[in-house]
Amino acid sequence: MSDEEFGDCRFGYPIEQLKRLLADDYPRFKEWFAGQTGAICNGAKCSGKHGLVVYEWDYERFRKGLTPLD
Repeated sequence: MSDEEFGDCRFGYPIEQLKRLLADDYPRFKEWFAGQTGAICNGAKCSGKHGLVVYEWDYERFRKGLTPLD
């Protein structure tokens, strides 16, 4: 994994970062992620308010072609 792929947020990957990383695959990720739990970053313990954040393990599972965790 390249340095640019590490999450911009301490909790994982903000949606805007995922859109950049996944580009044309983002709609497929959005469908894959439906019903999963993410974090809400309000900036209290981070560098900024990132909003909805996808946990790193979910991003990695998607990239490896695995199913979401329940």
